[in-house]
Amino acid sequence: MNAYLWVGVQGVVALSLLFAPIFLRRTHVNYGIFQKNIL
Repeated sequence: MNAYLWVGVQGVVALSLLFAPIFLRRTHVNYGIFQKNIL
């Protein structure tokens, strides 16, 4: 696996974990509706 690609993936995961609480807090209602549609 490409080292730069791996670092990029790690960065995306880190940012996702960082912004997930804020994002989920803003779109909590939409996320609930989305889950119901999927499941």
